[in-house]
Amino acid sequence: MKNLSRWFSQHKVTIERHSERLKSSTKDAYNKATELSEQAKQLAEQAANSEQVRKQTDKLINISEDMSDSIKKNGEQLLEASKRTGEVVSGVLSGGVRSVTDLIDNAQILLLSPDTKDLTDRIESQGSQFRELHRDRSQLDAIFLCGESLASLLSQGSIDSIIEEAYAAQYPGLAEQMTFLDKVRELETDAQLLGFISGVKGKLFELKYVDYLNDGNLPDGYEAQVVELANQPGWDIEIIGPNGGVQEILQAKATDSIHYVQAALDKYPSIDIVTTEEVYSQLVLAGAGDGVLSSGFTNEDITDEVVNAANAAELNLDFMPPVITMAFIAFTSFKEESLTLYQKARTAGERSGTAYYCYLLGNGVAVATNTWWLGVVGSVTSRYMTDVVARKAAVKKHFNKVIATNQTIIDRTKAASIA
Repeated sequence: MKNLSRWFSQHKVTIERHSERLKSSTKDAYNKATELSEQAKQLAEQAANSEQVRKQTDKLINISEDMSDSIKKNGEQLLEASKRTGEVVSGVLSGGVRSVTDLIDNAQILLLSPDTKDLTDRIESQGSQFRELHRDRSQLDAIFLCGESLASLLSQGSIDSIIEEAYAAQYPGLAEQMTFLDKVRELETDAQLLGFISGVKGKLFELKYVDYLNDGNLPDGYEAQVVELANQPGWDIEIIGPNGGVQEILQAKATDSIHYVQAALDKYPSIDIVTTEEVYSQLVLAGAGDGVLSSGFTNEDITDEVVNAANAAELNLDFMPPVITMAFIAFTSFKEESLTLYQKARTAGERSGTAYYCYLLGNGVAVATNTWWLGVVGSVTSRYMTDVVARKAAVKKHFNKVIATNQTIIDRTKAASIA
């Protein structure tokens, strides 16, 4: 089949060479006729005085002009025919050679190339490699997103250790079953919450005053401690002496009501009371400050500390972007040497946008359910799902485009057949 192709190519060249020769011969004949006509005219001018010569010259001129016109006309027709013949032969030969070449190429593909299944398997393998590379990048993004979501949500639900200590001291049995925040979330009414906060506030006041006394505000060898019984009648704080015995006892009243303190004095007149700064000031101004000590803490400060801890039980939506995750995305995106600067920036933007969206989605789940760990699960799961959704959407978009193109072709074919 290769010899047949070579024969067609050589034959094409021969035909084209003969066509060129025919064109050249026709042109030479036309030039000769023109030259003869010019010579006849010159001869007629030279023999103008001779009638006989003039007649012969006229006759010669007419003959030469007719000959010139005929040759010119025939030459033009011949040239046109030669041109058309050359184009037809050239087209036939070109089409034949091309068809034979295509047949040879197709035969080589069928005989030498892998079969369709092997090609399909190779394409699927390449697709798997690409998805694996993309999956690795998504997994790293999800890991960083998980860590940052966890840190953000836990930071919202963190409280001072002294609050947990006060809660455990006031409700020891309950503290063994659940944390302070879990208990706050369990309370259903405002009245229940206010009662719980009041109990924790009283114990927090005792602990803070004991810390104050033990911070260099007692003689050497003395130590203050909170009574172990949460409902100890009469006093709340004991001061232990060097011999290990109780040297002094105190009542602790975290309140803004002077009547509450006066009632406690009336009930236990031999036990001094330590109270908030504002209540102590009011009692001193009223001349009833005997047996009352100032803690240096205000009732408002103690109350706010417990209320703020209780508010931590309610998770809030954090709109601050995950900075660490985005920094990692930027680093890994601009590290890709195979991409242009624009492609690197675009990749970083796409990944950062996806990460921020999943971060907000996870935080939204945590706020809606008031459960921090569901926020972490929501962030990570949504990051994985975005890749799945993106792939399915791309496939669907491609199918819709193919359907639209096919329908356009069908509509044009119908219109052409009707016309």
